[in-house]
Amino acid sequence: MGRLRTTALVIDRLARRMWRRLASEADTMPIGRLEAWRRRADRLHAPLTEFRHAAEARLARPRLGCNVFHKPPRTDWAWRPELWLRPVTPRGRTAVRAGTHVARGVALHHDCLRPEIAFRQERSRRVGDLAPYAAVIDVFGFDGSYLSVTVEGPEKGLEGLTRNHILRLEILLELEAPVEIFTRLNLRHGVNVTQIVQDFDGTKGKIASEFDLGSAKFDETLLDHFWVDIIFESPAWNHIRLGDVTLMRYPRAKF
Repeated sequence: MGRLRTTALVIDRLARRMWRRLASEADTMPIGRLEAWRRRADRLHAPLTEFRHAAEARLARPRLGCNVFHKPPRTDWAWRPELWLRPVTPRGRTAVRAGTHVARGVALHHDCLRPEIAFRQERSRRVGDLAPYAAVIDVFGFDGSYLSVTVEGPEKGLEGLTRNHILRLEILLELEAPVEIFTRLNLRHGVNVTQIVQDFDGTKGKIASEFDLGSAKFDETLLDHFWVDIIFESPAWNHIRLGDVTLMRYPRAKF
């Protein structure tokens, strides 16, 4: 491998030197020879341009495992679920049943009797994407009332979590048709679950839910699990693309 790389570098250097010399001789070169070299340059131009465009498109994508995203000031914990971070198996599903886990810690829930729902994970290729992968849900006939994406938070997110925190859920969302959207934070403490709900109407683009724990009633000493639900109401005949989902937390402002 080392010898091949050295040979390639030598060939590349010789080729660049040759084309620089030909460019410097173009004003005095015989016309017939000049036309022959221009035809050769034209033949090289197409594959070089094709390679450059392919390389730029790939390099513009978020790198696999990239965990970079925007965080508000004073953020003391931030996290992107595995589904948006690295490839999962299987990458796609059809006729998704209620409660199906599509990745570790991510499940789809609904109340359909005959679910016409397809799910797939796709590589992010769009300008502005930060997550390496996106989650795509295609909903066809839908005889239920809701579809939800449930994301279970990791234990790390509970360490030091108190009523003095705000939990922020950010979603990069695309919809084919507007629907009503709810986000719900669930905090389990002992045998009880405290819920905080926010709603959006037909929103797409980057949306954020800030769950202020200052007014929530829960026992900080018994917190052992939390999860968020992204709920779409009556999403029949819709294309839903979750380009990114991130969770983070930061302390509330002191008054």
